Amino acid sequence: MAFIGLLLVMLGAAVAVLIIGITPIIVGTILYKKTKHKKLGLTLRIFGYIMLIPVFAVGIIIITANFIK
Repeated sequence: MAFIGLLLVMLGAAVAVLIIGITPIIVGTILYKKTKHKKLGLTLRIFGYIMLIPVFAVGIIIITANFIK
């Protein structure tokens, strides 16, 4: 039974971090299309991609570690 609770906490944390990583990409894309905010949009998109790389790496490690046990 504890596994179900732990799984829900891990999924909730993964979704929260993905939202934190995906939001700057979406906002950056919108701002990049505006002529006044191209640099800010590009910066936000780069920041979003930098946030997503460690999230996916840690997520893959956690998922494989739980299935190997």
